[in-house]
Amino acid sequence: MYIEQVMAKILKNKSFQNLLKITFSLVILYFLITKNNIDFYKIQDALLDMKLVSVLMLLVGLALVFNSYRWMKVLMLQRVPTQLSAIINFSMIGIFFNFLLPSNVGGDVVKAILAANKWGEKKTKILLSVLVDRVFGLLTMMSLSILGYIIHYSYLKQFNEVNLSVIFISIAVAVCCAMAALLYFGANLSFKFELLNRVFSFVREVKKRRGHIFDLISCKLMSYGSALCHILFLFFVFSHYGKELPFSVLLFCVPIATVLMAVPLSPGGIGVGQAIYFYMFNIFEDGLGEVAFFAVTILQVIYFIWAIIGSVCFAFTPMTVKEVQEG
Repeated sequence: MYIEQVMAKILKNKSFQNLLKITFSLVILYFLITKNNIDFYKIQDALLDMKLVSVLMLLVGLALVFNSYRWMKVLMLQRVPTQLSAIINFSMIGIFFNFLLPSNVGGDVVKAILAANKWGEKKTKILLSVLVDRVFGLLTMMSLSILGYIIHYSYLKQFNEVNLSVIFISIAVAVCCAMAALLYFGANLSFKFELLNRVFSFVREVKKRRGHIFDLISCKLMSYGSALCHILFLFFVFSHYGKELPFSVLLFCVPIATVLMAVPLSPGGIGVGQAIYFYMFNIFEDGLGEVAFFAVTILQVIYFIWAIIGSVCFAFTPMTVKEVQEG
């Protein structure tokens, strides 16, 4: 009994959980690199190409702006007074917490707390906006994967793993669309669960806002813009290594990989992202997984640079790490 209590206390310890995440990332990377003889010098070669790095930095920056604008629109639907410059600032700080600090406090939670403090709103209200923003992004990614599959159906249908993925994604999209329809047309319903009531309250607020349909469309378009930036990122990296893939294949693969990387199993998606990209692209051609490994690692390096910028933004923000964790 005593051992069980000690183990439970250890597992609840934040430092232990952080160490566990880092160890998990390193173990995955170790097995991927040693088993597949991945040459890290090829990543260095790409990062020394300043023209390529400049383009990649620009693409990630554009994706950041698209995502920030989408979140701003969601906040406006909740009648929260916002400015795009502040939202971009909070988003970069969120990247900093996601990437540099492997804590239990995710970047989304941090930026929500910062936004709530700035505009004097309830934290639960802002956290709900972050959740809705995430749903917009994930739904867009899944729908783009289906589009890529349809466009290049004659090629992709021959891979059983791809067909199975499309079935699961289609079911997920259908369920999400059904839930969205229920929320929109049944906005006046009430439930015993507080979270559901908050969601329905949010939908009622959205429907009261004049031009809310246009705002929702704007959120969707921003999601497409962000997804396109990440797809182009992979396209340029693959081209750098002399691998020309049909754009529709990237349209199918990148959104799925992005959705899977969103699961918070490791800091910054390190290790998990490499494994997902490696095995997904290796389905199509042996050796393609290695290039995908390079691509996602370079993506994480570029995000790391943006995380450093986010740390500078946080240094000028009137809130400490302790206050964020307590929030």
